[in-house]
Amino acid sequence: MTTYVLYDEDGNEAGVPIPAGIFYVGWQQGSNVDNSIPIGYDKNNPGGSEYAWLNTSSSWSKFPPSLQGALMIRPVVGDETPTNTPDLADVEHPLEASLTVYPNPTNGRIWLDAGVPTGPWSIQITDMMGRQVASFPWSPAIDLERLPSGWYALLIRDDTGMPIARRQIILQN
Repeated sequence: MTTYVLYDEDGNEAGVPIPAGIFYVGWQQGSNVDNSIPIGYDKNNPGGSEYAWLNTSSSWSKFPPSLQGALMIRPVVGDETPTNTPDLADVEHPLEASLTVYPNPTNGRIWLDAGVPTGPWSIQITDMMGRQVASFPWSPAIDLERLPSGWYALLIRDDTGMPIARRQIILQN
């Protein structure tokens, strides 16, 4: 697991007081996909998806009804000071900023609009456990109909194997 240290406005390590009542936990995945944030998904708690929202483009939406379960983020408790993880790379591939994947959610076929000149890239699809479930050479359209409904990560790698863009995809068959 990766640990993220929280700092106050003066740069000092700080705890986060949690008041009584409802509170929300969220994260934003950066482009450094080799150091992704591991999040669990508990299918044994179908009511948890009632409280889960995601933002795959520019707006928030509830988890689709086909994804019944709860996201799991493990807190770190104890006296040991956790170490911080390095910041994301300051320079990212232009594709990370320009790539559009639609429709999302999808029922199988997705379209990829690079917005930049394309290269000899590869596309990997991984499930929530990080297992590769499909791979394709770069194409502006790919078919995911053979995969079961679920939440997937789409990872595009350049010809050297370096990750250059990542998107989350919801598949609803």
